Amino acid sequence: FLEENFRPELLVGEGVLTAYFSPEYEARERPSVEFSAPVRPKPDDLVGTGVGGKAAQQRGAGGQLGPYPDRAAIEKASAGPALAWMRPEDLFFLQIQGSGVLTFENGRRAKAVFAATNGKPFQGIANPMRDRGLLAASNTSGEAIRSWLADNRGPRADEIMRLNPRYVFFTLAPDDGRQPVGAAGIPLPPGRSIAVDTGLNALGGLYFIEGVPPTLSAA
Repeated sequence: FLEENFRPELLVGEGVLTAYFSPEYEARERPSVEFSAPVRPKPDDLVGTGVGGKAAQQRGAGGQLGPYPDRAAIEKASAGPALAWMRPEDLFFLQIQGSGVLTFENGRRAKAVFAATNGKPFQGIANPMRDRGLLAASNTSGEAIRSWLADNRGPRADEIMRLNPRYVFFTLAPDDGRQPVGAAGIPLPPGRSIAVDTGLNALGGLYFIEGVPPTLSAA
């Protein structure tokens, strides 16, 4: 059907190809030295979602609106009610992915579902870590970043993670085993979903991607 009714057109220029990944992390009902990072719900004073062009703003005294705080300010503020508690580096990566599954010590599983952001732009930390000599120039992978953050958990790791001002809030839902739902509101089939920059491409578009393994699987 696609070959008979559509004609692929080349997108000129370079870009980054990413897919959707729904990670699974350990979580706890109560905080501890290891599980010290709160999974926060969308705050009552946050206006907007921080996605789709809807700015995230903070409603202050007298109903005045202003930019919502960045990651550092949010983390320094009182956590308030927390949905769960995670290792800081795991929460950081969960916020990058936007959703995932949490497993608790009693065997309970729950989906951490994207609720909103603070409206700040995402800033990767791999290059700053490499430039500071924290990572080898030849290895700035996600696993290398996670290992460093775990080994330096505390003020050192917090400083690095706060280089990314973007902060994501969540809701929890029962883990029904179904595929996660994307920004378009539909399930994301494995191997057939990609992330797009909504400033450049519309959600729900069709894309023909030609790649060579191992960059892409043959599927």
